[in-house]
Amino acid sequence: MKLKLFLPTMMILPLLAVSIFGQGGKGQDENVPTDTVPLTYGVVVDNSGTYRRILGRIIDTVIAIADEHSANDEAFLVTYVDVSKTAIRLEFTNEGQELREAAEEMYIQGG
Repeated sequence: MKLKLFLPTMMILPLLAVSIFGQGGKGQDENVPTDTVPLTYGVVVDNSGTYRRILGRIIDTVIAIADEHSANDEAFLVTYVDVSKTAIRLEFTNEGQELREAAEEMYIQGG
């Protein structure tokens, strides 16, 4: 997967949100290519006014991730502005198209 990610505006939480299943687990076939290992990941995006000028790039990055999403992957999308304005925009899904649509619906909110 060749993605040029814009990570300062988007956090992909490695400990809480990203988990690669099957690596080194019992019964795992060592000959299975790593690009077929299912991923479970979350995308957390700051939708505060600070990012108004770059929201388009953030959305494009999430769409690029969604386009690489395989049928066995799971993802969720959370947006936040501040503690009182945190929202789950998309609960865990196997559908990359749902992640894409949720990203396209993101907008800047006042904080």
